[in-house]
Amino acid sequence: MEISQEAIEVIKAEETLQLEAYQDGVSVSIGYGHSNLSGGEQFELGDTITEEKAEELLIEDLKETQRIVNQRMKNYGVTFTQGQYDAMVVGTYNRPEKLKSGKIYRVLSGGNMDDITFSWMNTVSEKDKEKYPGLIKRLKAELHLVSETGKVIPDDGDPNRGIPAPSDTFEPMPLPVEQAETAPPMPKAPFLIPSQMSQYTSQVPLAAQDKTYGRVRQMLEAQVNKQKKQAGQPPLNTTVPKPNLYESLKEALKLLGR
Repeated sequence: MEISQEAIEVIKAEETLQLEAYQDGVSVSIGYGHSNLSGGEQFELGDTITEEKAEELLIEDLKETQRIVNQRMKNYGVTFTQGQYDAMVVGTYNRPEKLKSGKIYRVLSGGNMDDITFSWMNTVSEKDKEKYPGLIKRLKAELHLVSETGKVIPDDGDPNRGIPAPSDTFEPMPLPVEQAETAPPMPKAPFLIPSQMSQYTSQVPLAAQDKTYGRVRQMLEAQVNKQKKQAGQPPLNTTVPKPNLYESLKEALKLLGR
């Protein structure tokens, strides 16, 4: 896990920014509580830095604090919410020796705010609270982090982590689907009942019938071939058979009753 920006802002608010190195017990400190005892960049009394450098030192110091907290979580077999984790990192940065036991880790992970508050307030002695009243304000700021943020999903490699579940009223929008081009519908041929067909054949000469049939067939085949071309299919054989004169005369004689 990693500390949130909100928790970093809590540290910056609670730590007095010192742009000149000062004596801090047996060590020398600068910035937002950066100490030579941290093992990082070293400073001597009288050295000065910018505010940007102070924040840079803070971020580097917090990397080691986060490593320690993450390792202890693993050793003690506990999980934290983001708020619990932030509080532990902020507290450990300020008083590492008071926040290293498995008991305080398990109490914090348990989530009972009464138990957490009791144990957390005891990480600072009553004597120090009287001597440094600002510590009480700091403890309350850390406890506020505990209740601020909900449970964090561990990074288990799941690409869907952090995605909220849809609500009961969620209705997904349909995905756009490219519609395939379809050929226009075939024109319907006129339907003739037998009496109409008989009337047609008795009144129209056979030669005209053959010519009409051929033209209608050509029109229909042209329409079909156009649709087949659009669909990428081979065309029909559009050769129209020539009328048979003998068969036409034979049919005409039948109609005349001869």
